[in-house]
Amino acid sequence: MSAGVMITADPYNPESKNAIYIIAKRGLGIKVVDGKRMAEQILFRPQSNAIQVLTRSAEDILLTFDDNGGVKEIPIVGERTVLTDEMARRLAAAAQKIRRVFGGKDQDIEWLYLRGQLYIVQARP
Repeated sequence: MSAGVMITADPYNPESKNAIYIIAKRGLGIKVVDGKRMAEQILFRPQSNAIQVLTRSAEDILLTFDDNGGVKEIPIVGERTVLTDEMARRLAAAAQKIRRVFGGKDQDIEWLYLRGQLYIVQARP
């Protein structure tokens, strides 16, 4: 499971058209959304189909649902990369469709990726 936020704009270069900025973390995205944890940051440029990794997550724990209710922290073992190139491109494609649905206005999009399925939690301008 991974989760995060996408912005249908380049926050570092407003002149860059159609870029998708993706913030991702393993587990539930609560800490990404509230900005309290260092997340993986990716910039996707559709014109060149290029993925630029800005930072990798330095997390050593992830949040997941607890069988007894609520959430719990568990250690991350193994690979620290959150998103593969394929996942980043899939997220970017979804972000582009969402922007088109809302008349081409840039969107702030919360998402969850679980068992191969992408879920859009919310989108707002």
